[in-house]
Amino acid sequence: MSKKTAIAEAIISPAPADQPITSLVDLGYRQSGTRDSLQNQARYAIKNIVGFPESIDDDSKAQLYQGYKRRYNEKHPPIMFAIVGGNYLVYDSLTPEGQSKVTEKVLIGVDVVYSYTQQEYGKLSTSDPAKYAVIKSIREKCNDYLSGCLGDLKGAARKAIKADNPDSTKRAPNKDFSTKVDDALDGLTTNVKTALKRGDATADKERLIKAIAAFKAAWVK
Repeated sequence: MSKKTAIAEAIISPAPADQPITSLVDLGYRQSGTRDSLQNQARYAIKNIVGFPESIDDDSKAQLYQGYKRRYNEKHPPIMFAIVGGNYLVYDSLTPEGQSKVTEKVLIGVDVVYSYTQQEYGKLSTSDPAKYAVIKSIREKCNDYLSGCLGDLKGAARKAIKADNPDSTKRAPNKDFSTKVDDALDGLTTNVKTALKRGDATADKERLIKAIAAFKAAWVK
């Protein structure tokens, strides 16, 4: 029986995502698989979330975040803390003797962190600063993970839309200079109205109209 090549081994025996990478061949196989998976996921999001990726409703975002949190919890399991003198110490960091003296422990992970409402979370900063510090650390790291995952999905969705509609990304022909001048003057007229509403003392609508008329008289041939 002939010996399998490295590529054949990688294809026949795909490794779990978190298993250490063994070679550049293994890296290439896994990375390309990740790319394929993300494209499929992005297309699912486009099909099932109205307006995605430019907009996302609260319910859809909440469901996505629920999935992201589940994955984050797998990568970062809850940590057991010993409460000693009001301080929260990682239980496993204590010596066996220290652990034997602990009378109060608490397991804190993603579920606990997000069980607090925003108002309750804010109150912890004064009612229990030590606990607040622990929850704040986990919450901020998880929030970064959630937003990063959503950002990756949006980016993949934009690429998928571009790939499916190549003509939609073609640049419009450049405007000629005279058109740009007209647009700029129209913009000034709009801006002066906004400035007046804002109480800008330097905004003078009548003076601007006269200046534009003088400019056009000199500009238009």
